Amino acid sequence: MKYAPHWASGYFAALAERNVALGDENHNFRPNKNLTRTQFTAFMYRALGL
Repeated sequence: MKYAPHWASGYFAALAERNVALGDENHNFRPNKNLTRTQFTAFMYRALGL
């Protein structure tokens, strides 16, 4: 996963290690890009372990 220099990069890396945050379709961290509802739902599904 590639990380952009951003204040949330460390948090995103921790979530990526737990397979909660997977990045975009190319596995890139894009902190300034909006999430879709589908992406947010998948993120929460993985975060809650459902």
